[in-house]
Amino acid sequence: MRIVDLRKLATSDGAQVVARIIWEDARRPDQELVVRTEAPFDVDLEARPAAFVAAAAVPAYDAGERRIAVDGAVCPRLRDGLETVLRTLRGWYPPARPLPTLEPSDGFVARRPAATRRAATFLSGGVDSLDALRENAEAFPADHPRRIRDAFFVHGLDIGAPRQRERLDFFARARGALGPVLAASGASLVPVFTNVRTLHPDGKAWPAAWFGPGTIALAHAFDARVTEVLFAASLDVEGLAPVGSHPMTDPSLASSALDVRHEGAHRSRLVKLRALADWAPARRALRVCWQDLPDAVADGGALNCGRCRKCVRALLGLEALGVRRAFTTFPDRPLVVADLEACTVDPHMVRFYEDLLVPLEARGRGDLAAGLRGRLEAWRVGAGPAVGWRPRLRRWLRRR
Repeated sequence: MRIVDLRKLATSDGAQVVARIIWEDARRPDQELVVRTEAPFDVDLEARPAAFVAAAAVPAYDAGERRIAVDGAVCPRLRDGLETVLRTLRGWYPPARPLPTLEPSDGFVARRPAATRRAATFLSGGVDSLDALRENAEAFPADHPRRIRDAFFVHGLDIGAPRQRERLDFFARARGALGPVLAASGASLVPVFTNVRTLHPDGKAWPAAWFGPGTIALAHAFDARVTEVLFAASLDVEGLAPVGSHPMTDPSLASSALDVRHEGAHRSRLVKLRALADWAPARRALRVCWQDLPDAVADGGALNCGRCRKCVRALLGLEALGVRRAFTTFPDRPLVVADLEACTVDPHMVRFYEDLLVPLEARGRGDLAAGLRGRLEAWRVGAGPAVGWRPRLRRWLRRR
């Protein structure tokens, strides 16, 4: 792979940075990787080699590229971190492939961070990112350098994902719903538009191996503005399994100019939902759904379809806490046992489902608890004899 012609271009409402991706070993056409933002944030957007290399490393490895040659210099800290990430993925997901060599035209040079420390995060409106923003605001005073000042809200990852509609109107409405959240936390919303997910044709690779690197890469394009980016943990430490964002991999995506923190792994999903239930702005902004919602649903005000597996998982947690109707971003309908058909069981979700059983029964929803218990038992039988989690995990990985 060659990453060439890095440049920054003005747009009608801001600026974008672009690089040309040339595949050398994979039989794929050349393409342009784009990261765009609006004014006033455009002055801080730069065509950093770090951004494009971090975005392309996992797709290049998966495609069997022998090298990643890039115009410009790359930080030695990021070089070593990317090797850590790829070696970790190689250990998780057989068959193992050779790692691509990183070949920057100007060598390995450590850039200095911006003079003023400034922390940022990625904010999708989901459980993890909302909880991380709230926890940060409660932990650090307004003048602390680790207090989150910027929240990147990205089009092209879930909203506007590949093979879905662009949905700019829905993106604007979801962005508007985050306004009270940002006002309460004192952070600025930084809109980002990208086609980074087009670098990998396999959509399953995004959640399994790539959404941490592919997302965090975008922050490197803003390292003239921010010195630290927080990435919200999607799993807690007691339920860790191989996944695209992980405490073993995310921090390795740092450079000498940008630190990366994987935050919230000490908090279970149910703990996060309980905290959001006590935060009024979150109750009007929570968006977990990645479905391409029909226009009729989107125009009706709901930010979530209420029926996909991500929606049903969140609704089960809210039901277990007795606060489902307090969250206004879901369609107003009862949660029934048939909805559990959407709840696939895998190593990532076992802990969360187990946490729900007792509180659901205590809330008088023994029907949902029984349904979940049955799905958990069926998964354990299907995964094989109870001889430990490692053999079951290996079988689950082979099925992916």
